Amino acid sequence: MLYRKLKDEGTSYQKIKDDMRRELAINKLVTEKLSVEEVSELVGFAEPRSFTRAFKQWTGLTPRSYCKYQSLK
Repeated sequence: MLYRKLKDEGTSYQKIKDDMRRELAINKLVTEKLSVEEVSELVGFAEPRSFTRAFKQWTGLTPRSYCKYQSLK
């Protein structure tokens, strides 16, 4: 039933989960200045390498590059 409702809305559980992970990760990296390792663990990745790969898919940048870019704004 949930799957069908999400499909009707044009989304999925995985997309919602990824969106929440992305938003939380960005907030923790930029606002709270946590390390990549801390954020990786906090948002549920077993390895920082996996988190970095996912973050790059989400934003087009590595977490460190994203933080540097944000600090220049």
